[in-house]
Amino acid sequence: MFKFYCFSSTFLRGMSSISLNIFTILAVPIITAKAQIGRFIYSLPFVIILYSPLISFGRSTGTFLKPKNCSFHNRNFRVIKNQWVLDMSEKGAIFIDRGYLSEILKNQFNGEKLDYLKLCNGICAELSLDRLRTYVYTCVPIVRNNSLQDIERKSRAQKFLTKLRRLPRFEIKLGKLQVIGSQFRQKMIDVLMSLDIATMSYEEQIQHAILIAGDSDFIPAIKKAKDYGVIIHLYYHHSSVHNDLLDEVDELDEITGELVSSCKI
Repeated sequence: MFKFYCFSSTFLRGMSSISLNIFTILAVPIITAKAQIGRFIYSLPFVIILYSPLISFGRSTGTFLKPKNCSFHNRNFRVIKNQWVLDMSEKGAIFIDRGYLSEILKNQFNGEKLDYLKLCNGICAELSLDRLRTYVYTCVPIVRNNSLQDIERKSRAQKFLTKLRRLPRFEIKLGKLQVIGSQFRQKMIDVLMSLDIATMSYEEQIQHAILIAGDSDFIPAIKKAKDYGVIIHLYYHHSSVHNDLLDEVDELDEITGELVSSCKI
């Protein structure tokens, strides 16, 4: 009987020790968490009082604590009625092979001069897109043997590019012009444009890529952009476009006389 009593006492003391340890493991974090929540609730009114002038100032000026590159799944925030709201409009970039567009205008539309800003804004309005930026790929004419004609051509081109650079959200990318016999050939244009299309698609800067081009060299970049979920639009003229390019893009829009007339200078 005495042995059974001793065993029972030892057993009960062991169980009490285990219960105490379990209570300590479970209760201490809960008590600590409650204490932290209590301190937070206690200090909350002081935080509101301290920062309310800053909040009011930020809302009134449209600069309320917004990170430099604030985005959510590639959607930017913009200020509407002094509040940051999620911008759900889709963004597109326009990529123009100026050599291609110039040849189309010269051969099919009597050398009409276009207002590039009106052209790009019109395209994006028709597609219901927010234009992120327009990239124009071109080459500066070269001067052969101090030819006065070449010098004048180069001067006109440089003045035109200066005006183009100063348009809102326009960027000029320069390739190199090569003379083969009596013909001029653009070099590096396809490489520069392809890199920009693939990079902007990969970085999710755009949801739509609008090309004004006709060369099949852009097809690898187009395929990669499509893999990243970007929709490819092609503005072209039927007289000068590669069939493989027509087959690869998502949406086709022909450059018509109506489009040219609506954007001419």
